[in-house]
Amino acid sequence: ITFCWNEVDENGDDECYQDETAWAAGDPYIDANQWATYVTYDPEGMTEVIYAGQNMLAGTATFSAPVDGEVTITINLDNGFVFYYDPADTEFDENLKVQDYEDPPEGNPAIGLFDWKASIEPGSTTAEITVPLNNYYGVHLDVAYPIECPVEE
Repeated sequence: ITFCWNEVDENGDDECYQDETAWAAGDPYIDANQWATYVTYDPEGMTEVIYAGQNMLAGTATFSAPVDGEVTITINLDNGFVFYYDPADTEFDENLKVQDYEDPPEGNPAIGLFDWKASIEPGSTTAEITVPLNNYYGVHLDVAYPIECPVEE
């Protein structure tokens, strides 16, 4: 899907984007038939890359050391990537989703059922979410990157 926001660039032209799904890079979900990945948490804190569309570097996810049984995950998107939402919705989608796990997760993740979600302003490049301390995390994002706008005839 290609969409244009009601934003314009410095020349007054529409900005168009291609949406993608993105994951904090890690191990593939066990016995899953898709490219979803989860990370093994390091209690010292850590930073993992975020890939969109399987192979496009979209930014980083930094996991804090635990504080009072919680971990803060800071997302920094770059390379033109921004948080995205479905413009057909009347409200923002939850475009940052996190699931914590005690044991390595198996099967295809139920992204819509992830326990921890946030609605990040479309076009934003940074976000934070605080989640319970655990051993593993699946971090899924809805993102988009700029493309050339279709020519209207």
